[in-house]
Amino acid sequence: MKVMSRILSIAFLVVYLSLMPKSYAQGESDMIVAAVLANWPPQYLTDNETGKPTGFAVDIFDEIAQRAHIKVNYRVYQ
Repeated sequence: MKVMSRILSIAFLVVYLSLMPKSYAQGESDMIVAAVLANWPPQYLTDNETGKPTGFAVDIFDEIAQRAHIKVNYRVYQ
């Protein structure tokens, strides 16, 4: 049941972001800031070499952002 609700949530987010008017993007740069936890496997992990977030949720959000033509700046919090 949890898996199905997550899949539906992601699908809704993809559709919503692809239909969202460009005027809703933050500023003219189409850049958004996404807060992620430093370590919450498997959704979020922090790469030891680069310090950048990785994991399932980051991969999904990157795909959504690409389809919505926006850029994502991840901020890692403890």
